[in-house]
Amino acid sequence: MKQFFIAYLFSILSFKPAYFFTNEVNHHKNPYYYAAMPERNPTYAPLKRYTDPRALIRSQIKENNIDIIDEKIFRNNDTYLFFVTPHQTIDYTNCIEYRYSLIGLRSRLGVYFCDRSEGGMCIMKLHRNTNGTTMCEQFRPWYHKKNPFTIHFHFERRPRVFRNELKMKKYLKRVKRNPSILTKPVGKIELFGYQKCSEHCTGIPPSINKENN
Repeated sequence: MKQFFIAYLFSILSFKPAYFFTNEVNHHKNPYYYAAMPERNPTYAPLKRYTDPRALIRSQIKENNIDIIDEKIFRNNDTYLFFVTPHQTIDYTNCIEYRYSLIGLRSRLGVYFCDRSEGGMCIMKLHRNTNGTTMCEQFRPWYHKKNPFTIHFHFERRPRVFRNELKMKKYLKRVKRNPSILTKPVGKIELFGYQKCSEHCTGIPPSINKENN
């Protein structure tokens, strides 16, 4: 009986679970090693927030005021220009009309019509190259009651990219000979204020004279 008890005790002490004696277990020969190991919670590398450098530059530029009836010209050396109109309380019976023209594939104009009341929203129109043709657009409020509205103009001109250093040097020499290249007009907007909505201005070149209305 004593011998049987000693043999039983010896067999218990000789049993080595893998998760208690990991340093002494051959991982390749022990089929129970990976099954006995406790599961680890997965860890993930922290995500780095990426900010577009152009968006960072835009966020640092303050918006300039523009009147309801006004005109702005964009130059070749302008990169970002922001304009915003003052608040105007109107309803759906009135529209704001503007005309614009853009030259070049690197230029674009974003126009935002925003409801400035609590919980308001904005609608956007994005305009690109018109080859110098003047186009007409208008915004119309979507409320029956009067709400404060503003219109924002965001002009963006993508910086020039050169394929090689030789092309860049040629361009710099050309600018040095004729500095007026940098101030050449590449875009224009004209605001005509809030007025009765009309079907004559629907994203096409204006066919009527504003002075005759």
